[in-house]
Amino acid sequence: MIVRTLTVGPLEENAYLVVDETTRRAALIDPGEEPERLLEAVKNERAELDAIWLTHAHVDHVGGIAGILRATKVPVFVHPREKPIYDSAAQHGLVFGLRVEQPPPPDRELADGGTLHVGTLTFAVIHTPGHAPGHVVIHGNGVAFRAMLASRLDKGAIRSAPGPRRGANPLRAPALDSTAP
Repeated sequence: MIVRTLTVGPLEENAYLVVDETTRRAALIDPGEEPERLLEAVKNERAELDAIWLTHAHVDHVGGIAGILRATKVPVFVHPREKPIYDSAAQHGLVFGLRVEQPPPPDRELADGGTLHVGTLTFAVIHTPGHAPGHVVIHGNGVAFRAMLASRLDKGAIRSAPGPRRGANPLRAPALDSTAP
């Protein structure tokens, strides 16, 4: 598995590109801005984008979706409790002085206990409201993607570390247990 961290936009949000090295299939997580740069990262990995997964729908996590979908039609996954926030992304951007193109409606819902697949990789979805009502952690293959903090999965507990800086990768460690994806 390849994980690329791309810090994008004026709020310096971390978007993640996950690529299955075997199949060259990819998913983008939280594509906050700079859609051309994110698509270039997919191309540079010689991968084909299969999906966009959102940990939540704050404006700094959804601003690149419309541009990506103009270039390639892939499904957008978001928890249903994030739909009102997602649907008003352009308005929320104005609060921060940002011009954000409203993303098209999402295609699929994320649910607690659900699974996501990209190529041969499998990730579990855990609903973790707090930062946002529909916030989710996407975890598997020794990594966890969530808002604001990178996490490593360590002996049955999720341990926090300061969020990645520009160009950093999420922390890697063994999965929670032998049954975790």
